[in-house]
Amino acid sequence: NGTPSGMSRTSTEQHLCLGILSLFVLVGVQGSRKSVGCGSISFPARGRTVKKYLLVSGHVRDYLLHVPKSYDHNVPTPVVLSHHGWTDDASDDEVDSGLTTVAEKEGFIVAYLNGYNDNPNNPPIFGTWNSWNGAGTVNSTNLKPGCKAWGGISRYCYTSCQDRDTRHWNGCDKLGCDWTTCVDSTTFNIAVLDHLESTLCVDTTREYATGQSNGAIYSFWLGAVLSHRLAAVVPVSGSFMNGYIRYPEYPMPVMDITGTEDVIVPINDTTYGKGPVSSEGWIYSLMTDIFASWEPANGCTSEDKTEYYPTSFDGVQDLYCWGKRCGPDKSAPVVRCAWKGGHNYYGNSPTLNGPLVWEFLSTFSRETHLGFGMVEGRPETFFNVSKLQVYEELNFPSNKTMVEIEDEKWYLKSGSRGLNQTEEPLALVLQRGKSSGANVSDPKHYHLYGNPKFGCLPGETALYFSIDSNTTAGVCAPRMHRTECLVGGYRTEENGCPAPHAPFHHAYPTCLAAVDQPSYLDGMRHCFLTCDRKMSKTAGDPEGDARCPIGATCVPGFLRFGHVGVCLYLQSPPVNSTFMEN
Repeated sequence: NGTPSGMSRTSTEQHLCLGILSLFVLVGVQGSRKSVGCGSISFPARGRTVKKYLLVSGHVRDYLLHVPKSYDHNVPTPVVLSHHGWTDDASDDEVDSGLTTVAEKEGFIVAYLNGYNDNPNNPPIFGTWNSWNGAGTVNSTNLKPGCKAWGGISRYCYTSCQDRDTRHWNGCDKLGCDWTTCVDSTTFNIAVLDHLESTLCVDTTREYATGQSNGAIYSFWLGAVLSHRLAAVVPVSGSFMNGYIRYPEYPMPVMDITGTEDVIVPINDTTYGKGPVSSEGWIYSLMTDIFASWEPANGCTSEDKTEYYPTSFDGVQDLYCWGKRCGPDKSAPVVRCAWKGGHNYYGNSPTLNGPLVWEFLSTFSRETHLGFGMVEGRPETFFNVSKLQVYEELNFPSNKTMVEIEDEKWYLKSGSRGLNQTEEPLALVLQRGKSSGANVSDPKHYHLYGNPKFGCLPGETALYFSIDSNTTAGVCAPRMHRTECLVGGYRTEENGCPAPHAPFHHAYPTCLAAVDQPSYLDGMRHCFLTCDRKMSKTAGDPEGDARCPIGATCVPGFLRFGHVGVCLYLQSPPVNSTFMEN
């Protein structure tokens, strides 16, 4: 029945009744409400992105804030909180999500939050350890493991998790399945919302959340724990960890957007194990189980049928959305969207992702949210961090040298990250690459991890992946017995995978549970060359491509790390199946 573990049927029914009686998510914006910051004379920087700092529960936290040029300090303005993926950062998310461009056009405020970074190990050379804590990312147990025994990585344990010693948790789990910070992420999100309400003219009925990958997992979590406050959420390639589904107390409109070829945070049964198990061994929840929990919480009954949910992007990258329009007035839909692609923002494109996300979010408002987490008709306040005084705004001088403190001028002038980057969008790079063929007479194309177009070596399998509806990529991947290679990790030494030839020493072998037939899972793994990427997920990266064998492209979206890709050879025409035996 979708009831989370530990809740009785009676308590579940009480929560559902409360939620249905409080079904105040309404279409339109007629019920907009001004925050206390309306009329403030402290005008923000309009039309540009600036970095902000808050001291939250003793931790220095930061985020990027974009207020549109059209902002009026007397007009209540919607707010979107956006969350990057694991080991990415807020500037990556601004580039990839496409929300800044949409915010300028539609007139809303967007805050790109940075997750907490307290992992003592060295991160990928172009990445961070930024992460979000929620939905079971640090709650792996023997009964509800977060990963398979062959997938755990001990170096993913963050300092805040190593140091915890409570009745339920003592350090990280022994399998190595705890993979984010244990520092509370929700208090930070609430602090940002409260601070924006205090300093800007915010429409308190139209506060939203979205995110990608780990940020999408966390957006699901926010939709559950802040259902009294947020009006809608859009997770992009996200889920809940195994055994940690949580449903909202109040009806929460949700649209999940996931690529059909996503092997990093799968939402359906996979070939890697029973249930949604990733190619690196992490275990997630089935989307059908998540929706089975959220639908009754949103007011759905047995009479509500699953139906097509139209958007302006239907058919673009094979996008198709469906779900149930829950609630007495059908105003709390539970929707999932599929598109032909992998673990990336919708369409591998900011110009597609941002408009689709906003199209859904902007439809909903929560008219009973008074501000600061206070709800009309309820005396108590949810998580009111303002009254607890657990945060304060920080202003750092420009001569600070701390890694996490970058002054505003550096961010605006930086050419290597941010919206002013000059690299081509990934979609254009992929399209251009389909027309560039490799030289068959070049002996360098007959090596390990080569182009399957020219044939694979003995002991290799030709594996193909759909990048989007127009592009397929393949590689000759060395086959390994499951006891011969260690799955996952970053630049893992002696993981059992064969080393590439000398010309490609900047690419590193990584073992993944990618197989072409489910029956091979128990006995087979495959090795791939991985490459460090300087650019974000939706942008082309010539430096990353140069780390791969001649003719290969460093393609993001196949590993947990946001700034690490896999060396693949772009193929045309597309191959129908994700995996194919040579």
